Amino acid sequence: MTPNLVRSLWLFLAAQTFILLSGFAMFAMIGEVNRRTPDEQRISYLFGHFTKYVRVVREYRRLYPRGHLGLYFKLCFAVGLGLLVGSGWEIGLFR
Repeated sequence: MTPNLVRSLWLFLAAQTFILLSGFAMFAMIGEVNRRTPDEQRISYLFGHFTKYVRVVREYRRLYPRGHLGLYFKLCFAVGLGLLVGSGWEIGLFR
C-alpha cells in the first residue's frame, strides 16, 4: 500500500466518525424537540432529508436558544465533510 492510500483511508475513517457523530447529535436534537412538542407535531426519527433537518434545527433553535447540540451537529458535519474532501484529494480525485 502506498503512503497516499494509507493517509486517504485514515482520513476517510475519521470523516465517517465525524459524520456519525453529527448523526447522533441530530437524533439528540430530534429527541429534545419532540420532548417539548405535542404528540401530533412530533418529528420522526426515520428517513432523514434536507427539509426535515432544516425543520429540526429551526425548531431546536426556537425551543433551546442557548442549546449546544446545533453547534455540535454543524461542527461535526463540517469537519467530517472536510476530512472526506481531504481523503479524496489525497487519493487523487481532484487532480
